[in-house]
Amino acid sequence: MFFGSRLWRICVFFTFIFSMLTFANLLSVLPLNMHTFDTLPEIVQKEIKGQAKIKLSEYKKRLATRQRLLPEQDLMLHLQPQICYQGEKSPEGQTPWPQEMTQYFCASNELANWCFKYNNLYQTTENVFPLPKGYCLHTSLSCYRVRRWNQALDDCHKWLCMATFFLVSIVLHSWYVKSQEPQQDRRPSLPSPPPPTRKLPKSGPIPPLRNLRSRHENYKSRR
Repeated sequence: MFFGSRLWRICVFFTFIFSMLTFANLLSVLPLNMHTFDTLPEIVQKEIKGQAKIKLSEYKKRLATRQRLLPEQDLMLHLQPQICYQGEKSPEGQTPWPQEMTQYFCASNELANWCFKYNNLYQTTENVFPLPKGYCLHTSLSCYRVRRWNQALDDCHKWLCMATFFLVSIVLHSWYVKSQEPQQDRRPSLPSPPPPTRKLPKSGPIPPLRNLRSRHENYKSRR
């Protein structure tokens, strides 16, 4: 029976492991560990501001060569230090920032070293730089993928969720099938009752044998 077999126990074990990994990855990206810009160390604030100014200056120079002004919209700059810290490369074949504002940049090695040492900063922190005409440059820093463990979980998060969903479905389905079995099938088999005792037929008093005589007759015969 599958419900009590070794395969069932293995399936439950992997369901538990995959569920714990999925929950750990989900909890690590929740805004529980988010830090505001003002709470970061001064050297980190300086690094973020410096990277934002460098990218914004490069963008203004490209616009100036084409005799264009800053677009009337908010801009977004993402910094992920693991790109330069662990040899990851930014996506190739994309147009220069900020035409594709989903690009990620490595910031600096100093910032990457700080991220690696600061265990609690897993979530993105964001700072806003003012632009002309009331628009803003949003700069975010995420240290989540600096650590190899988080990077591996983040890379396989989609497949991990699918495997967890598949295993949980199997476990719940097997449990449901087992719970729907008839009650009689799940009761232990009782021993068969003993055979009924054999009763003798009722009869009257046993008549005396023919050769037997009473005591009175025996007395007479002796005299």
